[in-house]
Amino acid sequence: MPRKLIPDYRRFSPTGAACVKLSGKVFYLGKHGSPRSRERYSWLVGEWIKLGRSRPPVPPPGFSDDDHPDAPAGPVFTPVARVAASFLRHLRKSRPIGPGRIKDHWNILSAMRLIRDELRHANALDLTVVHLEKVQQAMAGKGWSLNTVRDRMRYVRMALKHGAKYRLIPDAILTEIAKMDRLTKQTPGVKKPRKVLPVSDEAIESTIPHLPKTIAALVRVTLLTGARPGEICQLRPCDIETSDSIWRFRPQHHKTERHGKDRVIVIGPEAQKIIEPYLAGCRMHDYIFSPARSEAQRRAEMALKRKTPLKYGNRPGSNRKAEPKVTLGEKYTTNRSRIAISRACEKAGVPAWHPNQLRHAAATRFRKEAGLEVASLALGHSSPTITDAVYAERDLGKVESVIAKIG
Repeated sequence: MPRKLIPDYRRFSPTGAACVKLSGKVFYLGKHGSPRSRERYSWLVGEWIKLGRSRPPVPPPGFSDDDHPDAPAGPVFTPVARVAASFLRHLRKSRPIGPGRIKDHWNILSAMRLIRDELRHANALDLTVVHLEKVQQAMAGKGWSLNTVRDRMRYVRMALKHGAKYRLIPDAILTEIAKMDRLTKQTPGVKKPRKVLPVSDEAIESTIPHLPKTIAALVRVTLLTGARPGEICQLRPCDIETSDSIWRFRPQHHKTERHGKDRVIVIGPEAQKIIEPYLAGCRMHDYIFSPARSEAQRRAEMALKRKTPLKYGNRPGSNRKAEPKVTLGEKYTTNRSRIAISRACEKAGVPAWHPNQLRHAAATRFRKEAGLEVASLALGHSSPTITDAVYAERDLGKVESVIAKIG
C-alpha cells in the first residue's frame, strides 16, 4: 500500500489527545478536535515538509500546552490534500454513489489525486493561478483530450470553492480561479477532441458472427432503437410496455434523470423479434441481457453436443468451484460489451469500433429516412441542435444528385 503524502490527524485513545506521527516521532497536540490542536497539526506538517520530510520538526517549548505563548497562533500551512479530502467527504454525503454516478465519482477522484500529486509541496493558503495552470498542464501531459481537461478542471474549481466556503483557504483563491485562461483547441500541448463517427453496416455485420449470442443481440437492439448502450443493458420486462404493437421502454436510470426528464425508448417489430426469445424464463425484475444466463445457456449447449457418455468423465456442473473468485453479473455493462466487440473486431479483421458508435449510426439513419426532428426524438434529445451538431451525419446524397444534374 503506498505511503500517505500527508500523515493523518489522529486521536490517542488513552488520553483523548490529538496526535500526529512525523518521521517516526509522535507529537501530542492537545485536546482532540479543538481548533488549537488543528493549528498545531498544520504548523508541524508545514515545518516537516520544509525539512524535506526527512526528519521530525523541532517545536517550541511547551508546544502541547494550550496556554503556552510560544505555541503557533494560527495555521501557517494547509496541505492541498486536506482541501481535496474535505471536498471528497462532502461529495460522499451530498451526492451518494449510485447507478449513473459511478463514472462521475471516478472522474472526480482522478482530479483530486492529480492536484494532490502536483501540488504536494504547495501551501493551499498561497495558491495562485500559476499553481492551477501547472495542474492544467499536467492533465494535458497525460494525453487527456480538451474536453476531459475542461471537465477535470471544473472539479478542481469545485474543490477550491468548497475550501473557501468552509474557511480551509482564503476567499482570494476564488479571484485567482477567475484569472485562468479558458482552454481552446489552439492551446499548445492539448489533445484535440476526436469526433465520434457512426460505424458502418459492413463492419457491424462482419463483427457479429464473432460475438457471443447475447452481446450480438444487444448490438442489434442498440442499432435498431438508437438508445444509449447503457440503457439497453438495463432492459427488464417490468420496464417495457407491450400492450401495443410498438413497445415502449422506460429505463430505470438514464443520463438526464437528474434534470427531471423522462426517457422513453421506442422498440419496433424488428427489435421485438430479437428480444422475445430472451423473455422466456426471465422474471419481471431480471435483466434481459444477463451474463449469468448467457453463460448457463452456453454451457447447456456444450452439454448437448457432448460426445463422451455421461458415465465417463465429468458430469455437467460437477466441476464447479463452490466459491469462485470471479462471478458473472446479472447484467452486462458498456465496458464488458466494448471488450467483447474489440475482440470480435480483431477476429473479423476489421477496424475496432465501440458501442457508442451504434447510437451515432442509428441517428444518421433516422435523420436520412425521417428527418432531423424524428432523429432527435428517437435519441431523447431536448433539442434537434444536439442531434445535428454531435450525432447525425448529414446526408450528402441529395446534394450529389443535384450536382450530377447541374454540374
